[in-house]
Amino acid sequence: MKRLCSAALLLLCGCATITEGSDQSVTVMTDPSGAQCELRREGSIIGVVNPTPGTVQIDKDKDTITISCELEGYERGMGTLDSEFEGMTAGNLLFGGIIGVGVDAASGAMHEYPSTFTLILDEILEEELEEPAADDDATAEERYEETPALY
Repeated sequence: MKRLCSAALLLLCGCATITEGSDQSVTVMTDPSGAQCELRREGSIIGVVNPTPGTVQIDKDKDTITISCELEGYERGMGTLDSEFEGMTAGNLLFGGIIGVGVDAASGAMHEYPSTFTLILDEILEEELEEPAADDDATAEERYEETPALY
């Protein structure tokens, strides 16, 4: 009886679709916080976090997610979340065979994204460049003569 329970437990643990599911939570954080972020996969918006920090539920998939964040006074920040191989799928190969791996592949459960993503936003610097006043009456030759020699 003990062996039967152990075998049943191992069979259930081998299937990523059953044990890990086909979706997951991803927490998006920015520094500074308060940004609006869009998560895109293959050009389609799959989630929005507004404001950061926040958590969004996404479907697992093999494709990379692009995250774009905006906050007033800061440059738009971008980053990516790469899909990784879900370890439970290896158990499925051992105990569930090719059918179990096929189920995990079809549901996306054989892939997983990092659970947190942090993006540092760069502040927009408004540098005031002072241009030297040009002497409108001076000719190019006169301005050249007034320029100190660099050699």
